[in-house]
Amino acid sequence: MTRAQRQESQAKSSLLAIAERFRWEPLRMREQSVRYLLHDLCADLGFCLRPEVRDAIVADPPRDPKSFARWVIEAEGLDPSDKRFIYPVLECVCDAFTRERSLLEDSLAADHVDDASSTHASNNIQRE
Repeated sequence: MTRAQRQESQAKSSLLAIAERFRWEPLRMREQSVRYLLHDLCADLGFCLRPEVRDAIVADPPRDPKSFARWVIEAEGLDPSDKRFIYPVLECVCDAFTRERSLLEDSLAADHVDDASSTHASNNIQRE
């Protein structure tokens, strides 16, 4: 196995690990994020869905990257088991899911800080 083949194999393994994580911790992407992802899939990879298909996936997006990638590939009339399609699409979808998860976690952390600040301020007012 060449160095390039090893690197490609490692990249695919990492990608599958990310996708698997979301299988056990599903995530509902926000509508805007789904629209951005669909735009990226079209602009970068040529997976440009018909408007009615795009609207359906935006209304009820799959909750994990593998399901999302398969859905997009099947919607294009292609075979999702074809590795020429699945890995590039899955990489784009995993990136989007990872960004969405980070935004959600950042938002929850900010809410937690805001709640703690409010509690602290409330305690200070009560003492005075």
